[in-house]
Amino acid sequence: LFKERLENVEKLLEELLNILKSIEVLGELTPRALDTIVSFGERMNVRIISEYLNRSGIKSTYLDANSFLITTDEFGNASPIYNEIEKRANDIFKELFSKKITPIVTGFIGATEDGRITTLGRGGSDFTATILGRVLNAREVWIWTDVDGVMTADPRITEDAKPLPYISYIEAAELSYYGAKVLHPKTLSPVMEKNIPVRIKNTFNPDFSGTLIVKR
Repeated sequence: LFKERLENVEKLLEELLNILKSIEVLGELTPRALDTIVSFGERMNVRIISEYLNRSGIKSTYLDANSFLITTDEFGNASPIYNEIEKRANDIFKELFSKKITPIVTGFIGATEDGRITTLGRGGSDFTATILGRVLNAREVWIWTDVDGVMTADPRITEDAKPLPYISYIEAAELSYYGAKVLHPKTLSPVMEKNIPVRIKNTFNPDFSGTLIVKR
């Protein structure tokens, strides 16, 4: 993208290399260390995307979610602590939005109250989006995927599978529970309480309205 190295990405790579060397010396990989390692991809991505937006004329900043997304210490499958997240997120995002700055936020990672990096488990980036939607009282949360929404059947198996225009939270959660890959069951839990709709859209067909997941 840039024909040059980004200094803040280089710093992360150095940090990652030091952690990997320590693990090699110890010959042991703890769940806590694994969460720290797998967080680096997201942290590098947000720096790259934010830099690209800034150079394209869109005011942007990157945000590591572990600065506000406080979780339990179940490494590999942490749960959000909403009252802590709400306090921290509203301060950070209010200021950015007032300055018309677009934040690019890491998905999938959080931190314990004492600052140790955690991850939210499979589907954790969608989960991060709905957690943010809840604490910021979003009008809608959009999840981008590679199909036109929640389908009537698996499009890889059934040729005439069609996207559903609407589906309820409960139906979507049941489909996920029974193996539909489009959403993780945890994704909907943050927004259900506040009745915030979730829209599933296709990155490769962005003009299509997709599926809207609502209470009824």
